[in-house]
Amino acid sequence: PISWPGREIQKKEKFPSGGGPQVLPGEYTISMNMGNHTTTTLFEVKPDPRVPFDAAAHQQRDMHRRLVMKEVEPIVDAMDQIQRALATIEVVKEELKWLPDSIKKETMELTDSLKTALLTAEELYTEPRDAKGTGSVTERLSSVMWDAFSINGGDMAPGGNAIRALERLQEGGAEFCAEVATVMSDLWSTWLQSVETVDRSPQRLFEAAGEQE
Repeated sequence: PISWPGREIQKKEKFPSGGGPQVLPGEYTISMNMGNHTTTTLFEVKPDPRVPFDAAAHQQRDMHRRLVMKEVEPIVDAMDQIQRALATIEVVKEELKWLPDSIKKETMELTDSLKTALLTAEELYTEPRDAKGTGSVTERLSSVMWDAFSINGGDMAPGGNAIRALERLQEGGAEFCAEVATVMSDLWSTWLQSVETVDRSPQRLFEAAGEQE
C-alpha cells in the first residue's frame, strides 16, 4: 500500500488502503488469523493467457515501480509535516489574536516568516496555492513522480522517460525533504519557543495589560 503526497493531513488508517505494483506470476501463500486460529493455503498467480507475457520485462517494471514507491514515502512524510505545521499556525494565530500587540509582535512576524518558508518548500512539490491556469513551465516534483510511474501498458519494461523521471525524482525528492527538514529544525523550532514564551508568560501578559491604550 502507498499513500500519496497532498495538501491534507495524512490520516492514520486502521487497515491498509491497498494499491501498489501488480503481483508477479508465481506461487503464493495466503494466511488468515482469527483469535488463536490460523489457516493458510497456497495459490498460484498466472499471467493473462490472452496477451503476450515477457517475464523479464514484467520483473523490470515491477522493480521500477517499487523504486518509485520507495522514493515517494519520504516525500509523503515531508508534505505531511508541512500541512500539520500550517494547520498548527492557523490555530495558534487564532489564539494569539486576543493578546496585546505589544507582546506578540515579534511572534507574529516570525509566524509570517515560517508560513512563507513552508509554502515555498511546498511549491517544490506542487503548484503555488494561488496559481491560476496551466501556464507554469516550472517542473514540480508531483509531475516528476507521475512521469516516473508512467510505464507503457502490457508487460513492457520501463522506458527511457520513466527511468530518467525516476532519477529526477530521487534528486528532487532529496532536495525537497532536505528543505522541509531545514525549515522544521530552524524556523519551526524558533517559532515554537517564541509562541510558548508569549502564550505561557502570565507576567508578560500582566505587564502588557497595563500598557493598553
